Amino acid sequence: MADLNPTAEWDLLGDVYYRRRVLFTMEWGENDIDLARFIVAGAPFDGPIALVRDDKKIVRVKSGTLKPLIYIFTASGRIILTIKWDGGSVVQLGWSHTEELIIVVERGTVLYYNIHGQFIKSQSLGEEVKASKILDAKIFCTRGETAVAVLTTAYRFFIFQDRLKRMADVPGIDFPPSSRTIISDEQGIKILVALGNDLLFVDGGQTKHRVNI
Repeated sequence: MADLNPTAEWDLLGDVYYRRRVLFTMEWGENDIDLARFIVAGAPFDGPIALVRDDKKIVRVKSGTLKPLIYIFTASGRIILTIKWDGGSVVQLGWSHTEELIIVVERGTVLYYNIHGQFIKSQSLGEEVKASKILDAKIFCTRGETAVAVLTTAYRFFIFQDRLKRMADVPGIDFPPSSRTIISDEQGIKILVALGNDLLFVDGGQTKHRVNI
């Protein structure tokens, strides 16, 4: 009997070893899903997975002009339903804390669908966002509610929860941040932005310089 290496299935991440176990094989191979070409959003608590073709990626179309589809799969990759999409270029997908599918569209609109693919409502983010268009968006949960943070092509940040709130301008920004994350606490919502060698806190008041790296 060959010797077995007890650490063969463990991978080192930093200074900690992790073991990866394959529980099942995703079943969406027959649907010709290449994840590298899609925007992907998984619902919390082992919920469904939504995918839509990423317009920023080059896609070869066989013939004619095809309307994209939004796919909804189970957590194991089994197709549940598809939504024929003609609502414009999708910037981001996400799920609310009540498992509503949230779709952020480049032209400044947020649309909501239930888990069965039925349209619920749409929300405009205002003329300023519509005019400059959305460059990127993040969908996140805060204090039991779901909110959307958007960055426009004019490099201005907005938060939409019950209403639209424009965040403080970032001084000297003329290119997309290399990274950013949402921070939500009892003092409100802030955005931590990495811009060049600087980390900045952006809130509803003034942008505060935090760290120079």
